[in-house]
Amino acid sequence: MKVLVLNGSAKKDKSRSYKLACSFIAGLKENDSIENVSIDNYFLSAKVINECKSCYYCWRDENRKCVINDDMTELLDKYIEADLVIWSFPLIFYGFPCSIKKFIDRMLPLYSAKQEKIQDDWYIHLHRYEKVKTRRELFISTCGFPLKLHNYEPVDKYLEIMFQGRTDKIFC
Repeated sequence: MKVLVLNGSAKKDKSRSYKLACSFIAGLKENDSIENVSIDNYFLSAKVINECKSCYYCWRDENRKCVINDDMTELLDKYIEADLVIWSFPLIFYGFPCSIKKFIDRMLPLYSAKQEKIQDDWYIHLHRYEKVKTRRELFISTCGFPLKLHNYEPVDKYLEIMFQGRTDKIFC
């Protein structure tokens, strides 16, 4: 099982959300029913991920090539190959830290310009990769508030729309 860990904290391995992700991974490795667990771990704040230019070249190019030459090329390949993606981040002003948001924005090449209606008032862009379309993803986040209520609603809504219910969440 290929596990990709994307840590969005500027504190890197000192962050509480990353420590929770490490505990989850330790439990995953101890699970006898899961064989050959390999971990690719990235601290996104240490990677060069430029802003999406919204040029949509990646939608015109069949190879999903982005015009920006940075670390995202490698990260997208790892993201496509992963069997499980663990997103680890602190809640920053009711949302994602910028390193996670830039990563999400740069996921545009994984989708096509073609749209699909999934409800009367809801359209989505089609995935280019079946594995990405069906894979569940885990979001682990911490914040300084004592409750999830009235703090994680923006993140919850974002994940609901983007991943259409294919997420698991550990919000502390």
